[in-house]
Amino acid sequence: MMPLTEDMIRKAILVAHSKDAGFVELVGMAELNKATAFRGASMRGTDLQGQDLSGFDFTDADFDRADVQGADFTRAIGLTPEMFRNARIDKMTKWPPELQIEAQGDRRSRGRPRVQSPQTDMDLRQKVSLALEVLDDEGYAFPAGEFSARGRTLSFVVLLINELRRRRRNPSRMYGSNLVTYLAKPEVAPLRFLEELTSALGLTELGFDASVWHAPGDVLASNIRVAIGTPVLRQVLAHPQSDSLFHMQAFTPRGHGFSYVTERQVRTHKMPEIVASVGGTLETQSAMPFSGYLRVLAHEDGQYIGLNRYLQIPNGAMSLGLYIFGGLQLDHRRTRSLVFAFACTEPCFDEWPIDHVKSARLTEHRFLQLVSGFFHGRFMGRSVCVKSIATVTDR
Repeated sequence: MMPLTEDMIRKAILVAHSKDAGFVELVGMAELNKATAFRGASMRGTDLQGQDLSGFDFTDADFDRADVQGADFTRAIGLTPEMFRNARIDKMTKWPPELQIEAQGDRRSRGRPRVQSPQTDMDLRQKVSLALEVLDDEGYAFPAGEFSARGRTLSFVVLLINELRRRRRNPSRMYGSNLVTYLAKPEVAPLRFLEELTSALGLTELGFDASVWHAPGDVLASNIRVAIGTPVLRQVLAHPQSDSLFHMQAFTPRGHGFSYVTERQVRTHKMPEIVASVGGTLETQSAMPFSGYLRVLAHEDGQYIGLNRYLQIPNGAMSLGLYIFGGLQLDHRRTRSLVFAFACTEPCFDEWPIDHVKSARLTEHRFLQLVSGFFHGRFMGRSVCVKSIATVTDR
């Protein structure tokens, strides 16, 4: 058991003696970070009555049976209507402008919250078309089975949704007429339609949830462009890339929509993209440009995952030369992943994850701190590269 530090004891005493304090006050006493501590948190049964929740990030949080009467969410982020299906809300609960959940009296919601359509400059169909246009302009190719890897039409969206359902072993199909209806009247769409749409367009991999569609059109376009180049990705791409530092190659070259050209399609930000079949394995190797240390990480769902142990990459010093590592198996649940490789002459990777277990994964903010230290450190030599893996399915 981890010993209690004096600071931990101090915080525990403060919280224990604050029986009359509200939720926000308790968060302050515990010195929790509002921007990170409540992502994916269970808020079940929590009393948030009248609380000002400005600055809180509740992405993927669970508000089942929470009392949010009179709470102010206007400056909170990461909210979706589905979070409050069974929460206690009233007319005094304040929502962000793009997310207006209408209370029916002062009762616990039994069904789906009635979501008011946001009054913005574009309807949902126009926003979907805009998103496709931005993604296409940025060179974001869609791994969609045997279908074309690029597209801007609603029929292409239908193909993407059906491909997503097939990957998830969902036997039902989306039809063009249904999609047109759902985009025109989101309130009649199935409960998780916006979530499915977000995933099908590859926006989940960029860190978005269904609330992305509530933003005005210009904000939506800007958000997507920024997300394609995450802070870590932008910083890495700002430095010279060593393609041979970490090399991946499919055992069987293929790539639907890419004319069966393996290996790489250069995207607009000059990041190599490897295309391979779902369930396949990529061979991995490294040509170390000097004697030093190597760390390899993947970026998935907004987290950075250490791959050294999984790929059997040495954590200690390595000599200059060519190394063959283990195979990287491609998961059918992932349509795209980014893989980063960092090498340094000095042992500067003490805090970097080497394992892919959940407890060792890093957030964007934390990994950005490590990457910044890597590039600002005074080392004899360093090398870096980043590559994208797009998975496609066989028919």
